[in-house]
Amino acid sequence: MSQVPGQGGAHESQQDGMVPAGERLPNESPSNEGLRPEFRELIDELWQAMSKRELEVARSTLNRLAAEVRNESERRAVESLDYLLRHVEEFWRALSRIVPSMKAGEELAIGDMYIVVVDATADELVIRAAGQNRRYRIQEMPTPLIRLIVARRFRPGPETDAVFGAFLAVDPRGDPSEVEKLWRRADDDVLDADLLFEALKFRPSHVEQ
Repeated sequence: MSQVPGQGGAHESQQDGMVPAGERLPNESPSNEGLRPEFRELIDELWQAMSKRELEVARSTLNRLAAEVRNESERRAVESLDYLLRHVEEFWRALSRIVPSMKAGEELAIGDMYIVVVDATADELVIRAAGQNRRYRIQEMPTPLIRLIVARRFRPGPETDAVFGAFLAVDPRGDPSEVEKLWRRADDDVLDADLLFEALKFRPSHVEQ
């Protein structure tokens, strides 16, 4: 099985495209208090981009958000959202590595239905289900199919729990209770779950599907 790379420490040194993370005070958690309306609008834009799997747009929006920080509440918001986005980005990198390794003829089960891999490349996956071939670009694969690939091809462990939880957190069909279970299970080993939960508090009440 393919392995998802570890995320490293919860507060890593600055990397390309990463917003520097400052130190947080104990028991701090973000809220709308202290966030200017225009800042909150940018947060909503960022979340919509993540939910639509538009990762370049999401990273660009986060950088805009970081440039607009004016107080401690806004700095904490950027820190937590950057941490979430990095896990979402790592999930898609891992998925893009795993899909091309799938073999033609490989069978996968979704409930009582079996699907067969017809072709898998770095850009797309072709499967046969219910007597028809279906072609999906990796970034456009339906969530049930992604779930199946994670279950069959990702290596079980805290690294997978961390990044798959991040994917579900921003997916419009994601289950918050499942996200919490995954992140709690991975907590301390590969990630700062509390920081991810802080980011989750900024999820808009309505996320476009």
